[in-house]
Amino acid sequence: MSTAGGHHPTMPHRHDRRRYDLLASGFVYLATALFLAIGALNSQNNLLFWAFGLAVAGLIVSGIVSGVPLMHLELEREPPPPAHVGEQITLRYRLFHRGRLWPLFGLRICEIAENQDQSALIFSPDGIAHIGPHDCVRATAPALPRMRGVHSICTVCVSTTFPLGLVRRSLYFDLPARIIVRPAVAPLRKEIASRIVPGREDSTRSLARVGHGGDFFGLRDYAPGDPVRTIAWKPSARRDTLLVRQQTTPAPPRLWLRLEQPPADISEQQFENAVALLASIIVHASRKGLAPGLVIEWADVSLPPALSPAHAERLLDTLARLERRDKAHKSRARTRADLVVSFTPSHEPGVISDLDPAHWAAEHIVTVLPMADRPRRTRGRT
Repeated sequence: MSTAGGHHPTMPHRHDRRRYDLLASGFVYLATALFLAIGALNSQNNLLFWAFGLAVAGLIVSGIVSGVPLMHLELEREPPPPAHVGEQITLRYRLFHRGRLWPLFGLRICEIAENQDQSALIFSPDGIAHIGPHDCVRATAPALPRMRGVHSICTVCVSTTFPLGLVRRSLYFDLPARIIVRPAVAPLRKEIASRIVPGREDSTRSLARVGHGGDFFGLRDYAPGDPVRTIAWKPSARRDTLLVRQQTTPAPPRLWLRLEQPPADISEQQFENAVALLASIIVHASRKGLAPGLVIEWADVSLPPALSPAHAERLLDTLARLERRDKAHKSRARTRADLVVSFTPSHEPGVISDLDPAHWAAEHIVTVLPMADRPRRTRGRT
């Protein structure tokens, strides 16, 4: 998908290298032109000479019409957004045509990942029908993450076979970037969601900011519309002006989460299921007004509870970077957790050990996308 737009103030990038590939149709075209040349020389037929001349002219025109304008193309990729396993994301580009005369037709954009990340991301190419001289076009291309982690993309390839489809001309733009692929997330079943209860809720705690709690925060000048019951009469009498009491904000209930260390005999699929379960609990708790905190002693992770979208994203990014081989740099005191995701079967109320997504996810979920799957909008069950 592409749409025309104005110039962007940031500097686009020129291509780092180029490549020309003769397609199968080009080989057929050259073979036909060669036969025409041999026939014309042997028969001295003027019609064959004309046909051979037209064939050569077609090659020259093909090179000029698309080859020369393509050298004036510049490209910029916007920073890739965070993603979740199995959920399609959109990569966005801006293409600038600095040429003055010839437009560009039939462009194809494709991402090229680094070798170690080629199996972790599935890219679908995008097409652009036309870019005029001194024009800027916005383009989008879908990508489907298969695996959790931080994956690198390095090169964008822009190619065209216009006008005759004989030669593919490609420009390569080296634009290194990283895509954070968070664990798959799904709504929780009712029996799992009912177990997400803060274990150390303290109604007396409050935050040091203005809110509607019970603790005194400060005084401010009266403003029209303030309730009369909030007026601090004694301080107002001393100041000879109306002052209003301000209360603190009640602190949200905290939920400490822990991921137990996986045993050696646990498969990678089971480990990914556990991480996806933990991520789903974090999202569910944040939406319910709980302040999730995360502690993983064996991976040297300890993030105190907080309630904000940025904190929830920080927890998800931590899980995106979590590796089974991680080891703590120093020993930590064991933090008491309100909910534990364990690999060992347990019937304790604060422990979830059934890691099969079919038993805790209310919707179909993908924790690791199979290699044979292609980008699609629906998600399948693991």
